[in-house]
Amino acid sequence: QVLIVDAKVRSAYISDAKVHAELSGREKLPEIKLQVENQDLDYGGLLKALDITDKVTGKLDFQLEALGRGQRLPALLAAADGTLRIKGGAGTIDYDQLRLWAGGLTEMLVPAKVQDTQESQVNCLAAYIELEPGLLRSKGIVLDTELATIGGAFKVTLPSEALQGAFQ
Repeated sequence: QVLIVDAKVRSAYISDAKVHAELSGREKLPEIKLQVENQDLDYGGLLKALDITDKVTGKLDFQLEALGRGQRLPALLAAADGTLRIKGGAGTIDYDQLRLWAGGLTEMLVPAKVQDTQESQVNCLAAYIELEPGLLRSKGIVLDTELATIGGAFKVTLPSEALQGAFQ
């Protein structure tokens, strides 16, 4: 018993996304295979439409491939294998909104010279993240803004969500 879905998604915020999903109930735990490829996701427009903020702009491309087993999302993620690649171009970031979303993590990631700045232009961003059973690990993240370039890596142990990282 396998349910397979292939779709193309387009909206005001997604110019072209291809989705392939497979759900299998052959094993004791459901298995989900997911492949998503997106071009030009307007995350600024999406955040505005969701009434989250109108102070962030930009577009990004991403590729997600994941395979996991579990009854609920935390178990599924803790047992999954996969990759996520993200690349983005020009945009703006509002540091007050970032602080709201990421809390104290922002203070660790944002350089001191930027702390008092409210907004910055983003030149580009890129990230490569791997998911393996019990671990979410970035192989590298770079965010280049007009004020600073932030690069580094992190790992999150699942399901405890313990975070370790180094950024410069």
